[in-house]
Amino acid sequence: MEKCKNCGADLKPGDKFCKKCGTPVDEIHVSNGETTSKSTSEIKNNETIANLKKHSLNYFTWYKDSLLKPSIVKNDNKYFGLTTLLLNAILAAYAIFIVLDKIFLAAKDALEDTAISDYSTIAKEMKLNIPTGFSLYFQILMLAVLYYIVFLIVGFVCKKYLVDQKVSLFDYANQLGSYSSSLIVAQIIMAILLLMSVPGDLTSLQSMPALFSLLGSIKFVVVVLAVISSIWTVAYVSSIVLEKAQANMDKIYVAVITLLLNNLVLYLVYKMIANSMISKYYTLFKDLM
Repeated sequence: MEKCKNCGADLKPGDKFCKKCGTPVDEIHVSNGETTSKSTSEIKNNETIANLKKHSLNYFTWYKDSLLKPSIVKNDNKYFGLTTLLLNAILAAYAIFIVLDKIFLAAKDALEDTAISDYSTIAKEMKLNIPTGFSLYFQILMLAVLYYIVFLIVGFVCKKYLVDQKVSLFDYANQLGSYSSSLIVAQIIMAILLLMSVPGDLTSLQSMPALFSLLGSIKFVVVVLAVISSIWTVAYVSSIVLEKAQANMDKIYVAVITLLLNNLVLYLVYKMIANSMISKYYTLFKDLM
């Protein structure tokens, strides 16, 4: 039997008011409904936060294990490999952004300070079309994600049809992510080096001490780039050849074919993007001239 929320008296079915204190029964129902709704919402939010914490901790445990022993692949969660590749793309894009953003900002300043009146309109239009900040980072990130998607898809297709037909896309992503787990550490080091070495204002490089300081930092950047390239190449080739299944052809040749296909696909995709950008700026110049 329902009770009045105000005084606690028993309510009979069909009562519209509490006979003891006169409180409307509808208000009691609404109040109870709101309390139940809020409680349900809070429970769902708490469950979501708890699940997020659980998956985050599980991922960091998986990543730590793959960092210590990358050749031992664990398929506890099918999304962990994809998460690692996405983090690689985010960090790679940020490292490139650090350099390009400074260059593009300097280019904007140069266009703004141009003293050639005949080309002032062109300079203004070019300045508007030079991306910087988040817009630039997002474009670089999309290219980085595209790069890893091409490697993932081509590698998976070649492995499935030339090496092991039982492999799934998520299992292959976990394998590739585990083998290349140390790439995240190398890319973080790369980003830190670039943040420390690339000056906020490129005009400061006109002085010899600043220029020599930058060249000294570039040496370390080149070393880290070589490490990153080596890690990715070894991880990618290993994801193809380190398999117990009997391949349709020698796995070394499968790895060579896979790398060639990757390079071809990337060339075609990035060529289309480059042609689109060239066409955009050509049209801009044509309209303004």
